[in-house]
Amino acid sequence: MRERGGGRQRRRRAVATSITALASLISAGLPLAAGASAERGLETIVEHIARVVVQTAPVSDDGMLVALVGVQTGTTSGRVIVLGDSGSGWRTLARLSVSEFPIVPATPVQIAHATGDQRPDFLVLVAAADNTPGVVVGQIGGRWQLIRNAGPFPASPYVARNPRFLRNRLVSQYDDCRPNCASGTTTSIDWTFDAARGEFIAPNPPGWVAPAGALNHRAAEPAGV
Repeated sequence: MRERGGGRQRRRRAVATSITALASLISAGLPLAAGASAERGLETIVEHIARVVVQTAPVSDDGMLVALVGVQTGTTSGRVIVLGDSGSGWRTLARLSVSEFPIVPATPVQIAHATGDQRPDFLVLVAAADNTPGVVVGQIGGRWQLIRNAGPFPASPYVARNPRFLRNRLVSQYDDCRPNCASGTTTSIDWTFDAARGEFIAPNPPGWVAPAGALNHRAAEPAGV
């Protein structure tokens, strides 16, 4: 009985988070999905998904409704489920593994047009040791995926530190960790989506030298060349 009660409590927190996420839709200028029946149908689906920790409200996407649900699959892993309803009921559009970090429970999933195609993109926060990275869930070539970022760092689906959507742009923070990460200087990284690469790219933050393998890495030219 305790387990069932705990499940209901976790579900209430996730639903409360989806309500809080409405503010993200409004601030980004995204259309809210109308229709109580669609929302009731979504809640029915979510009720049958185990370990839900975050959930969005339905949002319009090119003639259909979409919503995102985040579930915890382990102590250091999660899964993002994208659901869609084109008028005949909700169905699963994508299941995407978050394999290195757990999803931060009961936090709003931000929604914006960060990739510039007027399709909704979702920002799901995950928990690292000393900061809160995130993953951007969006569509590339009609397929939902975790959109990678590249440039200052080796390409990765995880955006750090403390990413957020700001006026339909993806921004994060860089900490120079001098003398340590707790007391370091932070600067903003403004990411731009490169449609040809299918990645978010950004210049190096001040003082950062991109390592080998990163998009922004430039090998030093031999002396005398």
